[in-house]
Amino acid sequence: MIDFTEIPSGNTGGLHQDLFEQFCSDFLQTIGFIIVRAPNRGADGGKDLIVREKRPGVTGDTTIDWLVSCKHFAQSNSSVSERDEINILERVRRHKCNGFMGVYSTIPSAGLSDCLAGLQGEIQVRTFDGAEIERRILSKPYDRDRILASYFPLSHEKYRGKLANDDRSELNALPEDVLLRVFITAQIILEIDKIKEEYGLNNEWRKRYDILRKLYKYSDHSNEKVASHLFPFLVDVSYETRHEFPEEIAEELESLIISYFPFSFNGTKDKMKLIENGRICVYIGFNIAYNSFIHTGNFRAAQWGLSIIKYIYRYAKQHEITELTSVVYKEYASLEDTLRRPERNDLGNAQEFTQIFKRDLDNQRLETPDMPEHLYKLIEWRGRSSFAS
Repeated sequence: MIDFTEIPSGNTGGLHQDLFEQFCSDFLQTIGFIIVRAPNRGADGGKDLIVREKRPGVTGDTTIDWLVSCKHFAQSNSSVSERDEINILERVRRHKCNGFMGVYSTIPSAGLSDCLAGLQGEIQVRTFDGAEIERRILSKPYDRDRILASYFPLSHEKYRGKLANDDRSELNALPEDVLLRVFITAQIILEIDKIKEEYGLNNEWRKRYDILRKLYKYSDHSNEKVASHLFPFLVDVSYETRHEFPEEIAEELESLIISYFPFSFNGTKDKMKLIENGRICVYIGFNIAYNSFIHTGNFRAAQWGLSIIKYIYRYAKQHEITELTSVVYKEYASLEDTLRRPERNDLGNAQEFTQIFKRDLDNQRLETPDMPEHLYKLIEWRGRSSFAS
C-alpha cells in the first residue's frame, strides 16, 4: 500500500535528500523509541541517528541505545547488502551504543542477514524492512494518517480514497445500510460529545492529550457531518495556545485534522460542507500559529499550525477547490500583517518563519521546509516531556 518511491533517493542533493532519514526518525519515535540524536546533513561518521529503547523489568528498566542506519533503495528495488553496511561493530562502539538497527525501505540481503546474525553475541541487532514498516504504520491509528500524509501523499490519497469508496458502496447497497450509517454517525457524534465534556473537566495537559487521542477511534467512520461536529471543538482547543500550550497538543490537532478532513469529500453534493470545514481547519492553523508567535514564542507549536494550513491548501489544490486556496492566501496575508507590529521588536523570526512556510505551500510534502539554522533551532525536538509532571 505504501509506495516508498515517493521519497526521493538520498545523497543526490536537492530539497528532499534527507527525507528518508527524517521519515525513519518520525517512524521510530511513533512506535515508541526516544530520539537521542536526530539525523543531520553532511558526513555523519556512519551514523544516521541514535534512538533509545526502555525495556521494563522486574528489578528496573533496561536502557538500550541503538545506532540506526537508514538505507533507501526503493527506487532501484535493490536489497541492502553487507557492502552497504560496513564496520558495523566499530560504528556501534564508536558512538557508545548497545545495538545496531537497520531501517530499510526494501529488505536486507541474505549476506547482510548472515552478517548481522554473527554479531548478535556482541551487540543487539534489529532490522525493519519495508513490509514491517508499512504494517507498523497502518496499525497505529494515532499517527497513521499524519505519517502517510507527510511522507507518502499519493499513497495517503489512495488509502483514504479506498475507505471513502468502501463507505459509498455500503451507502448505495440497501436502504438498511443507509440507516445503519445514519445510526453510526449519530453514535459517533454522541461519543465525541462525551470526549468534549471529559476534556473540559480536566485541567492537566497530560490527561487532555490522552483524551484527544480517543478521537482517533472514530476517524475511519467519519463523514462531513461528523467532521463539522468535531472541528468547532478543535477551534476551542486551539484558543488555548494563548497560554502555556504543550507543543504535543498542537501536533495532535494537526494529526486529528489530517485524520478527519479527507473523509469529508463525498462528491459535489458535499462540496459546500467541505469548504466550510476547510475554512474552520485553516482558522485552527492560523489560531495556533498566531497565538504561538504573539503570546508564547513557541515556534514548534506554530509549525504545526502552519502545517495544518498547508495540508488544507494541498488538498484544495489536488481537488481544484479554489475557494479554499483563496482562504489560505487570505489567512497568510492576515498573519503576515498582524506580525508587523511597530510596538514589538521581537517578531522578526516569526515573520521570516511565516514567509518560509508560505513559499513552501506548493511543496507536496508536509515536512519542515529548509530554513536558516537560527530558525531551525527554534523548532528542534525537545522530547515528549513538555507536560507538567
